[in-house]
Amino acid sequence: MKLHFPSYLFLPYLFLCVFSFNASGQSILSGIVEDKTTGEPLIGATVSSGNSGTVTDWDGSYALELKDGKHTVVVSYVSFKSSNFEVEMKGNQTLNVSLSSDDNTLQEITVTADIAIERKTPVAFTNIPTRKLNEELAAQDIPMILNSTPGVYATEGGGGDGDARITIRGFNQRNVAVMLDGIPVNDMENGWVFWSNWFGLDLVTQTMQVQRGLGASKLSVPSIGGTINILTKGIDAKRGFKFRQEIGNDGYLRSTIGLTSGRLKSGWGVSAAASYKQGDGWVDGNYTQGYFYYLRIDKELGNHLVSVSGFGAPQKHGRREFPTDIAVVDSTYAKELGVPNSTFAKIPEGQIDRGRRFSSFWGYRDGDLFNIRENYYHKPQFSLRHSWQANSRLFWSNVAYLSIGNGGGSSRSGDIPTREDGVLDLDAAAESNQVTPFNPNGISNVILFSNVNNHFWYGFLST
Repeated sequence: MKLHFPSYLFLPYLFLCVFSFNASGQSILSGIVEDKTTGEPLIGATVSSGNSGTVTDWDGSYALELKDGKHTVVVSYVSFKSSNFEVEMKGNQTLNVSLSSDDNTLQEITVTADIAIERKTPVAFTNIPTRKLNEELAAQDIPMILNSTPGVYATEGGGGDGDARITIRGFNQRNVAVMLDGIPVNDMENGWVFWSNWFGLDLVTQTMQVQRGLGASKLSVPSIGGTINILTKGIDAKRGFKFRQEIGNDGYLRSTIGLTSGRLKSGWGVSAAASYKQGDGWVDGNYTQGYFYYLRIDKELGNHLVSVSGFGAPQKHGRREFPTDIAVVDSTYAKELGVPNSTFAKIPEGQIDRGRRFSSFWGYRDGDLFNIRENYYHKPQFSLRHSWQANSRLFWSNVAYLSIGNGGGSSRSGDIPTREDGVLDLDAAAESNQVTPFNPNGISNVILFSNVNNHFWYGFLST
């Protein structure tokens, strides 16, 4: 038996369905979140209401879907004061937000470390606190945490551990001053910064400040592009003990231990940390191995504070040169780009379509993996500090520091044959050096050598 419903009964039902859908409709709240002082967009700021939330894009814009009705919207960003807004959604609405920096940051170390203060120093800057490092850095190099900072671009370079490169407002690291507790660490010869020397600093960083453009530093440093100042934990840090074990892809392993005593009753304070890491590397042959150690002892004597600190990070890691023929990575894409066939003919057999992980700078020597572009370095830094808060209007800081660097980077002279699988045949290269006659100049056909850059730096800063 078939049932038939008159059409006049169906129309009211359809009307009720449409009405119910509209009654529980969704609307879009959108806008831009920016720095109240500089007007620059804040990348990665959080905009949330209840269980709904989103983050801002590269231009500070966001779009949050909410049900019609009243909502409390919270806008927050690391090192900025959070703001709450009451909105009533009746269709799409726009809410632009300007956040102010947190004034409760970095008050006691302003003078000693050349730190900019909100509404006191006419410099565009961003503070990166410990919480952001713990939540977002993971196994990356320290500069990579700054990619969400306006005007900053960081990249891992050729894929080697510690080979990160950072640009601030278009200036590379030669024009960016990097300081640890106010002490400059840029290479004195070329102004460069090698971040592999500073592995482990995330363990002891109290905060990190990025000043964009000419900064607040009183030192003669190459800071046209900007200044990065990393401040380590001391007597003002909270008491605590931490052990962390990290495991990642490609054999990555890192063990970490840290201890901070805070301010003891006797006026002493101790901060110590140690870390070890190893990994095979995401790029073929780019292994890494490194250690980190840190010790700082503080002593309060009335209105004087004396501190002794030392830290270092001996390490070695494989590298690769950044330029690679696109056909080595993806020949199909290379042809789409118009790469001529003559270019394909120059590429050794077995090295076509090797993928993004491919590196032509490693092979096997006597069965062991060997990278001919290895970087190895140890650059410990030691400092002795004295600060005197004479009164509310007079503060005097003195810092003596010492840095002893030893290490370099290996390379080759001569051609090394390639195996069928595309890696270097180092055993064959060694055998070729034993065949007579030698090179016409009387030397081996293939040579491995190191560019060594040792240094002995010391200085004294008084403010």
